[in-house]
Amino acid sequence: MENNQSNYGYVDMLTHVLLLVLTFGIYHLYWIYKTTKFLNERSNNQRNEMAELLLSLFIPFYIIYWYYRTAEIMDEVDMAHPNKDFKTLIIVFSIIIAVVAAVMVQDRINKMLDELDAVNTTTVTEKTNNNYESQAIDELKKYKELLDIGAITQEEFDMKKRQLIGL
Repeated sequence: MENNQSNYGYVDMLTHVLLLVLTFGIYHLYWIYKTTKFLNERSNNQRNEMAELLLSLFIPFYIIYWYYRTAEIMDEVDMAHPNKDFKTLIIVFSIIIAVVAAVMVQDRINKMLDELDAVNTTTVTEKTNNNYESQAIDELKKYKELLDIGAITQEEFDMKKRQLIGL
């Protein structure tokens, strides 16, 4: 979706995989920073992005804990799609193949953003429709007042009413 492209949390999956593999882990470190920041904005957990990055970089096996905490926070943020196995899968893949764990986390972020965009689009459409209906009602009231004082004929009022209602 175009809206997701502008959102810094969204990353195209092909781009994500290629960057993870072709940069030999450099992009992975940037992605850890960016993902931590993204989840901080959507949850009550406030992890320091730079501290998480440095701990992942210099402390052996901290990355496994980072993936665990990230999966845990994602379960809190994405309550619409609870997944009991998500944390377990993330831990297993972070131990075996970290690229797969990164892809799984990014995929879930992308899905959360897609659903958020869908909800926002629906809300904007509903507001636009409600605004249009409100304007049509206001205009119809004005024409009714004109009819009542004799400024327009019944035929003119009926024609405008059909036009506003969309018949």
